[in-house]
Amino acid sequence: ETALEPLQARLVPSGLGPLRLLERASELYLQNGVTTAQSGATDAKLLRAFDWAAWLGLVPLRVIVWPLPEAADAIDAGELTAPQWDPLRLRVGAVKIIADGSIQGYTGYLREPYHVPPGDDPAYRGYPRIGREELIRLVGRLHAAGWQVAVHGNGDASIDDVLDAFEAAQAAHPRPDARHVVIHAQTARPDQLDRMARLGVIPSFFSLHTFYWGDRHREIFLGPERAARISPAASAH
Repeated sequence: ETALEPLQARLVPSGLGPLRLLERASELYLQNGVTTAQSGATDAKLLRAFDWAAWLGLVPLRVIVWPLPEAADAIDAGELTAPQWDPLRLRVGAVKIIADGSIQGYTGYLREPYHVPPGDDPAYRGYPRIGREELIRLVGRLHAAGWQVAVHGNGDASIDDVLDAFEAAQAAHPRPDARHVVIHAQTARPDQLDRMARLGVIPSFFSLHTFYWGDRHREIFLGPERAARISPAASAH
């Protein structure tokens, strides 16, 4: 989880390096038939690189950039310019917030304990990356500023917090068709799907969770009952 960040900061190249990475990534996407991509959790440095890449004609596919809250704040304050060279190829989408971690990393925030806990605490159920009240304030501020907000929530306790934040934001500043997003919504319960429908919230499932970790979710992390409902796309239809 966050232990990666110091290493990532050292590995990301400076100068023209990000532009070369974007150019190579675009080539790989197009070679595999992908014509629209998304850059989730984009900081100000990478956002500037996207802008330069578009100006230099190095973005041969459509890209939707999801800025982190700090980058969105910089755009709102006029300190950072949103990409504007070619809106048909490059545009800013939702602000990305990460509310919890991953089930397979034991950092997803669950309402009930993990099936096989990682240590000696049988009541361990993960933890929020952002506290509920802080999340409500952050989402509310971005919503009031007119942003679409997409929040990463894997565990059902985290999804509860995310939906509380979306509901509070709409109550304070009603906005039609805001289309806020719960990213992954991996362990969404039926009552949470009903609440998303009522609030006009989109669950964006990462269905490959079942391919990569489905057996481990069943046997280790969630147990058979909860694992049977990972990424409940059929119920959300």
